[in-house]
Amino acid sequence: MTVYLIYLAIIAGLLLIDQLSKWLVMKYMALYEPITLIPHVLGLRYTRNTGAAWSILEGKMGLFYIVTIVAVGIFSYLLITEGNLTTKRLYTFSLLLMIA
Repeated sequence: MTVYLIYLAIIAGLLLIDQLSKWLVMKYMALYEPITLIPHVLGLRYTRNTGAAWSILEGKMGLFYIVTIVAVGIFSYLLITEGNLTTKRLYTFSLLLMIA
């Protein structure tokens, strides 16, 4: 039971980091504003996407909710049945990232 609490804590922490980073971008960056982090290698640009990748299926949020619920269910099942932080760290952490 305690291992599942660890999983939940990691997922909650990842969700917090995700939402905090999105909030910071929305608060401190203008839309389409580029910021160079490493010249010619890595940058950040604030854009909005109302669909899947590259706005595919824009406005079809009901479909995305269903897909999200199914995906989280599958990843949670795999985490419960096959996850192990001591022997399968990379696999388990990958599942945690996908759930978050």
